Amino acid sequence: MLITQIHIPKTGGQSVRESFDWGITGHMTYLGLKRKELQGDFVTMFRCPFDRAVSIYRYFQQATDVDFTATSPDRRDHLCHQEYIRAWDPGPSVYWERINPEKIRPLTQHFRNQNWWIKGGEVGKDIHLYDFGDFENEVSRMAKDFGLNRKKSGLHTKKTKRKTAQEELSPKAIRRIAEFYAPDIKVMEKAGFPFTVDF
Repeated sequence: MLITQIHIPKTGGQSVRESFDWGITGHMTYLGLKRKELQGDFVTMFRCPFDRAVSIYRYFQQATDVDFTATSPDRRDHLCHQEYIRAWDPGPSVYWERINPEKIRPLTQHFRNQNWWIKGGEVGKDIHLYDFGDFENEVSRMAKDFGLNRKKSGLHTKKTKRKTAQEELSPKAIRRIAEFYAPDIKVMEKAGFPFTVDF
């Protein structure tokens, strides 16, 4: 059975590849992969949009080489970040544009909602969703669903203590993320995946 991974940015796609020792496919949409005449089933991790927004923030923080430690002059911007995680259009917020536009513009696909990446396919038919929030169990379920052999555990199977989206985001930011990622929320609700925040 042919399995193709749709690697949505910031949803643990690299860890999925490591788990099954798959080759690198890059970030391609369902329609882009279909244009390559790939057949069979497509699998992808879907992530709670609030957690994913925080992950995108952290990733862009690293990509811009900005020091957000408590003693940094940029600390004030860090404290304001929940006001800048907002209606991406889809593209970089004013925040990231101001910090380092040259590094951010090539990465703007990270802002797109997850539903955009799977558009054109049918969830439950040729696209199979797995919940990033239960990564270890979901990768095992993926292996069972398709008779795959796991090669090793990926990065996201490790338990790490970090702030949750509820702790990281202001109520205003949560509302804005819920508005911008409304298509993802609908998909998650339909799939029965839990959310990490109340909105």
